[in-house]
Amino acid sequence: MRPADPLTIGQDVELYVDDDEIGELTYNTKTQTTVKKPGTYELATKVGWSFSAPVTGLGGACKYEGDFKFTEKNYYFKIVFEPGLLCGEHEIIGILEYEYLDLVADTD
Repeated sequence: MRPADPLTIGQDVELYVDDDEIGELTYNTKTQTTVKKPGTYELATKVGWSFSAPVTGLGGACKYEGDFKFTEKNYYFKIVFEPGLLCGEHEIIGILEYEYLDLVADTD
């Protein structure tokens, strides 16, 4: 889930699992995927079309990568934007199911 953020109004975020693109997120959108087996997977964001704005950083948004270990059936994440000096970053943050349901309810 990607909550709306006025700092990144012109940025679509591509979401990857182990270098395979699983979707593109705009404001208040969500995507889901299934991994084949438990294990550690790299989740990454890349910004597709973007414009650079002073509030996001000189270079717009940089790629984010993080390793996440999956052992349970379901996991929930949100993507938040963190401004930076040279470029900002769309960080993937693990959340609990009730937090995800609250985010989804706020977009309906």
